[in-house]
Amino acid sequence: MTEPEYIRQVHQDPSLHRAWFKACAAEAKEEGCTFGRYSTHPDDEQLALVEGWTQRPNDQGEIRWQLTR
Repeated sequence: MTEPEYIRQVHQDPSLHRAWFKACAAEAKEEGCTFGRYSTHPDDEQLALVEGWTQRPNDQGEIRWQLTR
């Protein structure tokens, strides 16, 4: 498992997630990331997470939720 170099999480109205994901992707790219994973929490659709790696990992591991409801 390879830890991501970039990780951001937000709790917001789900209608805002797409724009937030796009902004995170641009920020991660500026930080050298070439591969990302975008997630919404299965129990709380307001929680969204972006993880980014500079190299695509063979094993991304579990989603790294940091905030809780």
